[in-house]
Amino acid sequence: MKTKRVFSLLLCMILVFTSYVGIFATGYSQTEANSIYSNADVKDLSAKGFSLLDFDSGTIVYDGNGDKKFPVGNMIKLMTLYLAFEAISNGQTTLDTEFAVVQSAQDKSIGRERVFLDAGKKERITVGQAIEAICIASANDAAYALAHYIGKNEDGFVEMMNKKALELGLKNTFFTDSAGIEDGHYMSANDAAILSYHLIKNYPDVLNYTIKTYGEFEHWSTGQEKTMMVSSNHLIKFYNGSDGLITGYSKEDGYAGVGTISVDEKRVIAVVIGVETQSHRAAELKKLLEYGLSEFEYRVIDEAGTFVRRVPIKDGVKKQIATATASDFAIVLQKSKFDKIAREVTVSRNLKAPIKKGEVVGEVVYKLDDEEIGRVDIVADEDMGRVGWFKRLIRKILAWLGLD
Repeated sequence: MKTKRVFSLLLCMILVFTSYVGIFATGYSQTEANSIYSNADVKDLSAKGFSLLDFDSGTIVYDGNGDKKFPVGNMIKLMTLYLAFEAISNGQTTLDTEFAVVQSAQDKSIGRERVFLDAGKKERITVGQAIEAICIASANDAAYALAHYIGKNEDGFVEMMNKKALELGLKNTFFTDSAGIEDGHYMSANDAAILSYHLIKNYPDVLNYTIKTYGEFEHWSTGQEKTMMVSSNHLIKFYNGSDGLITGYSKEDGYAGVGTISVDEKRVIAVVIGVETQSHRAAELKKLLEYGLSEFEYRVIDEAGTFVRRVPIKDGVKKQIATATASDFAIVLQKSKFDKIAREVTVSRNLKAPIKKGEVVGEVVYKLDDEEIGRVDIVADEDMGRVGWFKRLIRKILAWLGLD
């Protein structure tokens, strides 16, 4: 009797499970990923292109073929997500706004990652549903449908994508569609890192979606069976604490992906393009992220208003005037290199009163191994009035006598 009940329970579970239309990621082995990770050298990765970005500064700190253009497939959807969240931020739409699925979104996605949207049944979905389907299931039909809704049509949305790429300074990126299916698109590893940086910085709520590894897409407007969504971003489980971001694939170069993690309020973003398997993708992303967390740091070297030195001034009430840095100087470097930073201070030799506080009087140049890494202006840190004519005369006499 007990055996019969167990069998019935298993049968029910199978029936429930098979009542969903599934989207499954294949080709990943955690055992293989662990082995690749253990043997990987961050200085000798297999990726054809990679990039590592420090989030605090928005700076690329390490890369290989970082500016080389690659087809990246699904990673193109980073911009689709960016424009969707921008539309929400601008008040153009909301997460709960409903819109109709167009037939082209369904047709273009046949045989690819999708959540089986049905334009024939006049299916309607929400903006939030589309975003979740893109983030979890890499759903092409959701991407096309969302793009058509926001851009009025696919061509209009692609134009928006390329315009935004220029605004964000993505020099090695070009979009041909909103899903990454069409030929002719490309993106570099550095551009993918920069776009991911802007996406997370401007719209951090995206991480609430990209951290998910599983979900169910409810076809509430048609009554069809729910679609099971399973993420192909195995990094989320492989590297505890990581919370995104997206994966990609192309026939030409293989697997690609963007990973990110925040530890003790320090976030880093890593990109790999052109690795052999999904296991390689997870392993090499983890290697890069760990390298970023352990080796690099963003520090303020001098804050605005930091005292520099007192310098001579002609005809001033005082013979010297205090100077300070006009602005912060901050930089991200390998932790071992901060102690090697040198400062070269240059101040005008002909300072003459009167001078107002805040007037530029020189500059400080920061160098590392004799190479300039930055510079900031030096300003007067106090007002300095001009001394009266009689005192100026006395000073000249004393100077002539060598007593000044």
